[in-house]
Amino acid sequence: MAKPLLAQILFSLVFLGIIGLLLYVSWRALRQRQRAWATFAERYGLTLHSTGVMSLPHVTGSYEGQQLDLKVEQRGSGKNRSYVTVLHLDVINAVSQALSLEREGLGDKLLKLFGRKDEEIGDDDFDRHFDLKNLDPESATLLRQREVQRHLFTVAKTYHHFDIRQGLLSVEKRTVPMSPEALESFVQPAIALAQALTSPNQDSSRRRATS
Repeated sequence: MAKPLLAQILFSLVFLGIIGLLLYVSWRALRQRQRAWATFAERYGLTLHSTGVMSLPHVTGSYEGQQLDLKVEQRGSGKNRSYVTVLHLDVINAVSQALSLEREGLGDKLLKLFGRKDEEIGDDDFDRHFDLKNLDPESATLLRQREVQRHLFTVAKTYHHFDIRQGLLSVEKRTVPMSPEALESFVQPAIALAQALTSPNQDSSRRRATS
């Protein structure tokens, strides 16, 4: 009788120990994430809106001259729950608020086979990779610039999702950066695109102001 009872007690202790270890590892990972985002925010003078270890990180402010909104979002629930890192950058001064731009998907390509045409800028390589809606002449001119296209292709390859809608450049990844350096690497391609989009517009504004 004593041996089965002792075995049961040992099993319970081992089980509780494993649960405790898993909880400790999870808590350390959450604390590391919070410290990384706090360090990133402090390094660049940003505002950290999430202060608790259990809260999802959220940072806003001006980063390299661009208005940034960076956060972790939960998608799904239960066993289907996952987390993505989302970045929004304000490019309303560079493109029309009505413009919609995103990576061309398989559905778009299939529709083209049946005669459906989306809006184009007249660049075969660009038009083959991106889906455009509500394209205006100024935005078309901007999107034909090689520097802008170079950064657009980089963003399309870097993030699992990106789009430009209502004057916002939005990108997502199915990972959560766990260090300040990882956060810098995450935002940099999108920041470079936002800068490429806004620089020609600013130069054009200066030329009009001095003419």
